[in-house]
Amino acid sequence: AMWGDDETSDNSYALPSLTFSTEVASEVASLTTDINTYAEEMCLKYITGAEPLSSFDSFQAQIETLGMSRLLELYQQTYDALLAKQR
Repeated sequence: AMWGDDETSDNSYALPSLTFSTEVASEVASLTTDINTYAEEMCLKYITGAEPLSSFDSFQAQIETLGMSRLLELYQQTYDALLAKQR
């Protein structure tokens, strides 16, 4: 019930729906595409053993290079703006 959308749900665990401006949405889409593509490829390699788990640190570094910090920053800014509007 905590995660449901029925009348028994208190929605205390529900995540807000974020709406990005056109410019931010474009950047989020670009960053998300690159990061998700790389992550999916690497997950498959880790699962199949094509890539050793010892290379996980370089995986994390590459995710950072692809713009993970910027993506998180954009989400945080949009979330902060949402909270400011609700006050």
